[in-house]
Amino acid sequence: MKRTRRGQTAVLALSVLSLMLIAPWGFGQDPERLTELRIRAVMGHAEAQFNLARIYATGQGVPQDYQEAAKWWRMAAEQGHATAQAGLGGMYALGLGVPQDYQEAAKWWRMAAEQGQAYAQYSIGSMYRDGEGLPQDYQEALKWYRMAAE
Repeated sequence: MKRTRRGQTAVLALSVLSLMLIAPWGFGQDPERLTELRIRAVMGHAEAQFNLARIYATGQGVPQDYQEAAKWWRMAAEQGHATAQAGLGGMYALGLGVPQDYQEAAKWWRMAAEQGQAYAQYSIGSMYRDGEGLPQDYQEALKWYRMAAE
């Protein structure tokens, strides 16, 4: 079965996002640890915001809520948290909790990729390969694939 370019980007985004959705063990299962995490997230700790987003995205100990996950990933991403930027890019590519928007996905993936986040580098390469959210450019795709491989 031949996949469309949109289908390829969605499969890629889901693959990248699934790697980031492995929630921190125990936080969602233990109400006290979840409360502590939420307090740190509200206080502006990017790593806590990132972990809280993963818990909401997976529904570990809380109702699964992609909008809430995107909110916390955005807070961490705006502080420069590369993996949160990559996660937010995946959310935009898939339209989970946010409107599907490949250009917005490319923006967040590029920020993460420029910090050395390998999944985001691969994702940017794929967007250049497919011409989705970015102009099709095989040389640029190869550049980002090489960075991800390194």
